[in-house]
Formats: sequence, structure tokens, C-alpha cells
Amino acid sequence: MLFHELYLVSAMALGCFGAWLFLSAAVQKISDFPRFQATFAAYKLVPQSLGEVVAGSVVILEVVAAVVLLLVSLVPLLVPAVGSVLNIELGFLSLFATSLLAPVLILAYAVAMAINLFRGRRSIDCGCGGTPMPLSKSLVVRNLVLGIGLVWALLTIAGSGLEPGAESIVGGVALLVVLSSSLVLCFAYLIVNQLLANRALHEQLWMQH
Repeated sequence: MLFHELYLVSAMALGCFGAWLFLSAAVQKISDFPRFQATFAAYKLVPQSLGEVVAGSVVILEVVAAVVLLLVSLVPLLVPAVGSVLNIELGFLSLFATSLLAPVLILAYAVAMAINLFRGRRSIDCGCGGTPMPLSKSLVVRNLVLGIGLVWALLTIAGSGLEPGAESIVGGVALLVVLSSSLVLCFAYLIVNQLLANRALHEQLWMQH
């Protein structure tokens, strides 16, 4: 039973981390939308006439993904009946189905980067927000790992085995573990991103010489 709860807490922590990731990415894009729009256009995946609309839609989808990920990730802590909440309908989709938007977006970003790497367009900014980083295989792998991790987290939460009326893992300790684990994941992500940015800068300087 303890192993099952730790497994579930790990999934929830990863989900909360994903919510932070999408929310911070959306905030960075909104704070400098012209830059993001230019980066998005540089990918050359949609007609130029639709660039602004699609770029704006991406930001909206990231905000939705962040909110829904957070809700789904905290369900086992907030209510005893996971199944009933995960089936709350948002339009034609359930809350859980909507949360799958998060890994879909991350994997779509990985595909977009892979397409441009295949085209030989390595110098464009990845559009990840923060420190500009040129496209690389490492960024594609990073997004694939994040996408697969979020799929695992969501499926773990959905299949946690908590039936309506069953006891939840509600408790201050569980909440503290989830939030602290999420914070660790956030710092780890920032460190990895900085290492990738430093590596990209080193490669650029090496190529110039």
C-alpha cells in the first residue's frame, strides 16, 4: 500500500511540475509576444498569414494545459473519489482527456524541432522561453522524455484505483511531499536547461573558430 501511495505521489508531483512548466512558458511568451511570434514564424510550419493566430492559440493552449494538469494532479489529495472528478465533462471532453493536451503539446514541440533539424535549420531559437537556445537533438530528447513522463503521470493518477467513497491520501504530509517534489523537479529542469544553453553557446563559439 505504501509503495502504491509513493507511486501516486510521484505521478502527482510530476503533474504539478508540468503545470508549472506550461504556466511559466505561457507567461514568458505573453511578456514578449513579438519575440515568440518571430520564433514561431521561423519554424516555417504554418502559412505566414496564420502565424499570429496560431502563435496566440499556442499560448492559450499552454494556459489551459497548466490549469487542467494542476487540477488533475491534485485530485487524489483533494477528494476521495478520483473517478468521479476525472469524469467531469468540460464541453465534450472529460477533465482527464483534456489534461492529455499537455503531453500532446510537448510532443508536438519535439516533432516541430525535429522537422527543422532535418531541414538543417539548427540556428533558430527553440522558443522554449528564457535564454535563447538553438535547436538541437538534446532538446528533442528532453521534450520526448517530458511528454512520456506526463503520459505516465496522468495514466497513473487516472488508474490509481481510488473508487467513489474510498479513502483518499489526503493529508498535510502528502501535500507537502507533492509540492516539495515538484519544486525539486522545477529546479532540476532549470539546471538542465541552463546546461543545454551553455553547451549550445560553446558549440557556437567553437564553430566560429
